[in-house]
Amino acid sequence: MISVILPTYNSAAIIGDSIESILNQSFRDFELLVLDDGSTDNTESVISKWQDARIHYIKLQHGGLSAALNVGLQQARHDIVARMDAGDISLPLRFEKQNRFLLSHDLNTIVACRYAVFKNKNVQYVSNSYSKLNKNNRKRLALHPDFAHSGIMFYKKFITDNGSYKNIALEDYELWLRLKDGANFVILDEILLLVENANEGLSSKNPVKRYTDHYAIQEPYYKDLQREFGIETKEEETEYRGWREYFYGDKRVARKHWSKLGIKIMKYPRIMLAWLVTFLPARLFIGFKESRVKLRMYFLLHYYTHEMKIVRKEFKKLSLLSKS
Repeated sequence: MISVILPTYNSAAIIGDSIESILNQSFRDFELLVLDDGSTDNTESVISKWQDARIHYIKLQHGGLSAALNVGLQQARHDIVARMDAGDISLPLRFEKQNRFLLSHDLNTIVACRYAVFKNKNVQYVSNSYSKLNKNNRKRLALHPDFAHSGIMFYKKFITDNGSYKNIALEDYELWLRLKDGANFVILDEILLLVENANEGLSSKNPVKRYTDHYAIQEPYYKDLQREFGIETKEEETEYRGWREYFYGDKRVARKHWSKLGIKIMKYPRIMLAWLVTFLPARLFIGFKESRVKLRMYFLLHYYTHEMKIVRKEFKKLSLLSKS
């Protein structure tokens, strides 16, 4: 059995699809802990509509996401924990496939999945990064995790033995950096999660603050990229330091790092494009980064594949179900 941790705060309007997607999982042996972080809307009355013994509603005083997650870990009765966020949708086979994988791997395994991002009932883009090689996933953590926090499953003991969540912004990324030397991160090569791209959150309203928080969390780990992330060559280190500045720091510093590549920059068309983008005014520069152009193009190019048809079909089915 697994424990599903679903924190919520004033999410009455969007939590319905999330709960329906969990109750419609092919894997049925779970408890769902809905951790209400002091909501002031009608979240409680919305959740009470579901008469299912597996749902446990826990009302908390408002203490923030990290505090709610840690209460969830304390209250979880089962060894395996799945994360979920209000507004997101788990496709029907998510728990079954992640649980099967986890049960055949060690305690330090954290299994994620690819995901699609939607807004206003339309899919915008999909993640296209996955790897079963811990080395590659660990290296990618130097910039950001390639998986959504709400789409992971793990052994509770491994997380709690390593300090659980800290009460800071970007609590998930900080945890992954803290665990990276001992964890085996795996991303299943299948879209099993739909993530809502909401505009109400602080990170959406103020991306500059998100960049600043991200940059600060990375700082202790950027002194030795080879030791921390397995980045092996000076050329690769220059590439990563440039991308860090491009995404979260100073675009002028990004250009300085990449200029060290000299003529070798011709090998990196993405860096060449990013170099040109850094000359945009600040507002346009941030807008370009937030638009996820690469991932949107990937989605459009694969729009009619079997996988994307399944994603759209499940999304429509769950949306209609929650309205009935």
